Amino acid sequence: MQNPLARERPRLPAFQPYLPPGAAALRDLPPRGCHWPIGDVEQDGFRFCGAPNRLGRPYCAAHGQLALRRRR
Repeated sequence: MQNPLARERPRLPAFQPYLPPGAAALRDLPPRGCHWPIGDVEQDGFRFCGAPNRLGRPYCAAHGQLALRRRR
């Protein structure tokens, strides 16, 4: 007997990473572009964030905070 309150979960589409407007391949990354990886390295669509970062920093402000966040 099927539970009348049970609902089927909707199927989600395959994961598509969000590519910010400045996203670029490593060879196209601007000199001060964020090096935060986006996507799977083994896939054709792999990019880096590319947003402006501070001089001497590898990541933009948002990704810099993610990189320095403590694990619980």
